[in-house]
Amino acid sequence: MTLNGRTRVLCRPYSVPTKKTFRCVRFSRWFAGAMAPSTELLSSFKDPRYKFGWYRKAASLLTSTAVADGAKHIGTVSQVQVSETSTVLRTESSLGYYYLKSPTHGCEETSITHKVAELLPLVCPEVLNICTSLNCFVTRGLGLPIKQTEYRVIVRKLGYLHFESLSHIEKLRSCGCPVRDLDKLSKKIDVWAEGREFTRGDPIAEQQMRELKPLLKRMCAQLASLDIPLTLIHGDVARSNSARTHTQETDALLFDWEFACISHPLFDFHRIADESKDSIMIDEYLIKWFPLEQLEEARKAYEIGVHLGYFVKVWALSDRLEESAPQLVSPLAFWARELLRDRYWAVVSRIADIAGSAAGEGS
Repeated sequence: MTLNGRTRVLCRPYSVPTKKTFRCVRFSRWFAGAMAPSTELLSSFKDPRYKFGWYRKAASLLTSTAVADGAKHIGTVSQVQVSETSTVLRTESSLGYYYLKSPTHGCEETSITHKVAELLPLVCPEVLNICTSLNCFVTRGLGLPIKQTEYRVIVRKLGYLHFESLSHIEKLRSCGCPVRDLDKLSKKIDVWAEGREFTRGDPIAEQQMRELKPLLKRMCAQLASLDIPLTLIHGDVARSNSARTHTQETDALLFDWEFACISHPLFDFHRIADESKDSIMIDEYLIKWFPLEQLEEARKAYEIGVHLGYFVKVWALSDRLEESAPQLVSPLAFWARELLRDRYWAVVSRIADIAGSAAGEGS
């Protein structure tokens, strides 16, 4: 074909539609619809970390905070962590390391860490600066990590956190610390078993929740029958989230408060139970809540709390997913489903034994 003096080669002007053609058309329409910008989709990306200029502003905040703290010879700011849950920047100075952390949108870690450091300075590192527009906070680096043989230091600190926080519950609520009690957890189990929130679109996760539902709800009822008040829990206590202080070699601080909430204190042991088998250490904690003659009952409650603690973490991830981008296949949903699957095969028989014995005692 000649057009305006130029020869153009045309592809087949006409072809008979085939099944493959229709499949390609359907896929193209679906892909175009999925990729087309929409108000709902674009509004879900509210995380300040993804906005233009965030890194430059955050790095400037980190260095200026270090200078204001008396540090000299400030080094280059480096990004030491970036994930769907948070971004961490670090700089070295004459006074050691300084860190800036920005959690994902929907996570109240910035305000909670600031409030916990203010109310319970023996538990949480001091927050040197906070920026709500960048959703980040700055702290100093901590001391040496806790050794495996020193795990009791962490559990003692955890006991201090639980009991000391009892007088600060309302202040913690006011700063946005979520309340995740047993009644709400029982209702969330119903939601997940119906294929909603993090189990949406995943038939395996939905089926697993349906199978676990009667057991988990029975365990919630068993813990609710005990006279243990809600406290502040860290939500992810482990050696990796604790460290020595610089000034006291025998003391420790807890950091990474992204799963912190007001909840049942026994939920705080779900990772500790995997990392340490020191039963004496656990008994020392339990007798703070239970009379000595009820120690066996306390140990059963502890086992239930360990298993339910994982589902409280799943709850936090599920809420964060709904807040940030519920219509996307998010890494948060993947993480929540992986937690469920990992725990499902590992503990389903133990959950049945614990819940069954608890029901037997109650009858």
